[in-house]
Amino acid sequence: MAENLSEEEIKGLKAMFANMDTDSSGTITYEELKTGLARIGSRLSEAEVKQLMEAVSSYKSIPKHN
Repeated sequence: MAENLSEEEIKGLKAMFANMDTDSSGTITYEELKTGLARIGSRLSEAEVKQLMEAVSSYKSIPKHN
């Protein structure tokens, strides 16, 4: 997936990740994801957030682009 994104899109995703990773652990917990999505105006249901978390957790590592 990451290889199909532009540098601008990657920068945006990194910024969003950093914003959601409130404890700076390098990972996003379910609560951080839920809170972060709500903060950007997402109206996903609890079930949808859980599905998103499960889908994203299947990506163990995404290549770093600096």
